[in-house]
Amino acid sequence: MTRVSLQGEREVTASMIDVVRHGPIALVTLRRPPANAMNLELTEEIATVFQHLGQDKSVRSLVLTGQGTSFCAGVDLKSVPNFDEAQQRRMVDALNRAFYAVYSCPVSVVAAMATPLPAGLWWRCAVTGASR
Repeated sequence: MTRVSLQGEREVTASMIDVVRHGPIALVTLRRPPANAMNLELTEEIATVFQHLGQDKSVRSLVLTGQGTSFCAGVDLKSVPNFDEAQQRRMVDALNRAFYAVYSCPVSVVAAMATPLPAGLWWRCAVTGASR
C-alpha cells in the first residue's frame, strides 16, 4: 500500500522500492543491494509501483534509478534456479506485468543510470510515448 507524502519527502511504496516526490516528478529507486537484481518480490513491486504512479494525476514524469553502484542487474539468477514450477510461472507473470507497467505508463519514464539496464526496461525508458 502506498502512503502519500509531502513534496520532497520519502514515500514508502514497497519494501524494495522508494519513491520520492519533487512536485510532479517522482524519483523511483530500486533498493535491493548489491546489484538490485530482480527477484520475485522486487519484480512484483515494480509492477505495482508503476501501475499506481501511472494512475496518479499529480505525477507528470518518473525517474527510475537504482540504489548503489548498480542500476539493475536484471533477473536474479541466484534465486531462479531454485524455483519450482509454480514459482517459475509467477516470475514470468511478474516480469510481464512489470515490463508492461513501465512500458504502458502514461507519463514519461527516464532511466538515471551509470550501468546497463535490462533490455525491456531500457527500451521503455528510451522510447517514451507518454500520453499526459
